Amino acid sequence: MASKFKVPDKKTLVAIIIIAVLLIAAIVGTVAFLKNRGTAEATELENYEEQSTATTQEEQSTTDTQEQSGETATPGNEEQTTEPAGDAETADTTTTGGNQGTAGTGATGGNQGTAGTGATGGATGTTGGTGTTTTIDNIQESTITEYQTNIIPERLVLEGEEKIWTPRELQASFASAYINIDEVQTPDITVNKTATTKSENNVAQIGEEITYTITVQNNTNEKIERIYVTDTIPEKTTYVSSTSNAEEFKNGTVVTSLRWMVDIEANSTTSVNFTVTVNDDATGTIRNVAIANGEESNETQTPIIQTEKISSYEGELNELDVITYTIKITNQGDVEGTAKVSDTVPEGTTLVPNTIKVNGEGNYTEQQLNEGIDVTVPSKDNGGEATLTFQVRVNPFTGTETKIIRNAEAKVDEIPTNPTEDTVIKEYTQVGGQKTWITPEDKTKLTATIELLRD
Repeated sequence: MASKFKVPDKKTLVAIIIIAVLLIAAIVGTVAFLKNRGTAEATELENYEEQSTATTQEEQSTTDTQEQSGETATPGNEEQTTEPAGDAETADTTTTGGNQGTAGTGATGGNQGTAGTGATGGATGTTGGTGTTTTIDNIQESTITEYQTNIIPERLVLEGEEKIWTPRELQASFASAYINIDEVQTPDITVNKTATTKSENNVAQIGEEITYTITVQNNTNEKIERIYVTDTIPEKTTYVSSTSNAEEFKNGTVVTSLRWMVDIEANSTTSVNFTVTVNDDATGTIRNVAIANGEESNETQTPIIQTEKISSYEGELNELDVITYTIKITNQGDVEGTAKVSDTVPEGTTLVPNTIKVNGEGNYTEQQLNEGIDVTVPSKDNGGEATLTFQVRVNPFTGTETKIIRNAEAKVDEIPTNPTEDTVIKEYTQVGGQKTWITPEDKTKLTATIELLRD
């Protein structure tokens, strides 16, 4: 008998193949979607079960308390309890008789839940969606029945919420927001700071002014704009003034720090400065560091010094006696410093040649003494003292019995030291002299004789 099966034509076969491929793709996509959703729901379920466990422990504690109070079921009696679950009201009934316990069925309001079954000496309940778990414990032929309703919320979509981020999506978001630090450009600058006094030296005295200069160098071939330069007012000092564009920060009325915003042309420098005075109770070393665009400058170190002038002589001071002047500098800091010392030969005296010395050495001129001589002062740990000394001879004088030799011109870094006063007692009543030409024909050479007469 001839077969009634008819072979489809070519177009029909192609259509069937296409439909089959589409069906397979749809099935695969559906499986993948359900798998991902199942994973998310499993995670939510796990979190919720942890919360439910905590709740169960609290309720179990309450039940134990009730049991101790005598609230237990009587063997052989029937106890029926009904609890609402969701929108549908279904009774969960447990009948106790002897040691037997029967679990009820939990109805769901929304999702379905499977009721647990109570066994003798304990119970096991499995819930899903919304359901009721019944636990039966037998204690000395008494049945304790506990009811607990577990509600697993559905996936909620908050109003106005556009997207729920998954760990995979967050990882992708972080990857796209990654910033390559190597691509962030930091201006190439150099910051240098100096601290100078009026004499341009690196030591300071009580009440002296110190000027800080901060220089920022642009090491690039392009102009750099909006560079912030900041500095704090050093400890042991008080702020006086600064360049006009400084922004001042205060603690009450006291300026504690400064900030400037500067632009620097290519391969150029710009500088800002401020001035402070050394406080009366300052000791040791004044230190300070400036910052420009996060780049720290070198640290300035300014040791604080003290000065004293002393005059000395042997016995009673008379005419033609010698006075020795000593200007002493004491370094209270832990770094070496340099100070400029100047003085003059006092009126009524004459400089003794070759007596101007620093720390007992050297041979300085009277002009150098007048203009100032740089004296290196070692740190406190290395002795901390330096001296400049010179000698003068008291000139003979007439008319009075005493004379005051006063010297108030000594200065260290342009700051006067204490003055000295010495009383000269007149020893001679007359001053005379006689000159004699060496040769009568030559009137340029003569000898002189000075006579000093006492009473």
